Amino acid sequence: LTLARAYKEAVPHLKVIVGNDDLCAEVLAAGLDGSITGAATPIVEAVVALHRFHRQGNKAAVARLQEYLVDWGQLRSRLHCQQDISVAKVALSERGVQCSPTVLPPLVECTPQQKEGIRAWLRANLDPLLTLAASP
Repeated sequence: LTLARAYKEAVPHLKVIVGNDDLCAEVLAAGLDGSITGAATPIVEAVVALHRFHRQGNKAAVARLQEYLVDWGQLRSRLHCQQDISVAKVALSERGVQCSPTVLPPLVECTPQQKEGIRAWLRANLDPLLTLAASP
């Protein structure tokens, strides 16, 4: 975040967008131009809504969405998954995106237990996350 701030200060007209899901709210609060995700693509609604709520000044919604992003990021560690891509493909497939949940070498596919952990997270969190994200 320090480097991103330095870029923004040095070249104010430069759009500075940071790709760290754990810092999405902090990036916006720091006055940077945005946050982008790769690992949280399966729950991209959280990132989009977090930006909108930040612009609206809804700090409670920003904080709650940031919690979802952090928890999603920590899921990979809790499940001992080796790659974000594997987790994302399982989650996107589970959400109805027509993509195979499998990966090609050298990536490592999620185990059946890890896939169930991803599904369990989605069952527990997706509806409330989408409800919050859709609220005005």
